[in-house]
Amino acid sequence: MEAMLGALRAARRGAMLAARLRAPWGSHGACGAVWSGRDGAREACGDRRSFHGSLRVRGLDELLDPKPEKKDTAEQGEEPAVVTGRGWQARELRLKSFDDLHKLWYVLAKERTVLLTKRDLWQKEKGTGPFAPKWPDAERLVSVRQSMARIKTVMTERAKQHPDDIVRAAMKRVINAI
Repeated sequence: MEAMLGALRAARRGAMLAARLRAPWGSHGACGAVWSGRDGAREACGDRRSFHGSLRVRGLDELLDPKPEKKDTAEQGEEPAVVTGRGWQARELRLKSFDDLHKLWYVLAKERTVLLTKRDLWQKEKGTGPFAPKWPDAERLVSVRQSMARIKTVMTERAKQHPDDIVRAAMKRVINAI
């Protein structure tokens, strides 16, 4: 038993040493874990929050708004009103850095996907056509799309002002790809 534990410790040390040699960032792992302890043990990556704004793995549930399932009988037919903010204005976006615009673009892209998923579920449940009830989040989707278009406009303005032709062309290719 003691020999097996010793072999496991040696294998663990070897794997950690190999990971340290691969890691160009020194004593921190890819998840930000710090190497510590007498035998080189490190904190588990699962105990720490990732650098990203969204959860690592949620599956398709991430595309649905979380709602409580219980409803009172008095308000069974009513949808709760969702309070949302306004869209981003171009003058506000011009003050943001490239990284902030990039992050905001992907937040809005995720929000657009959530809204389109909700719209598809709404249409399956309520039906489509001239007599079908109006989807309650239509204005929210318009505001998200306008904000995304304004981000592209601001990024295009910045690309046009860049002095280097090669960098300008590369920036335009990236902007047109999103």
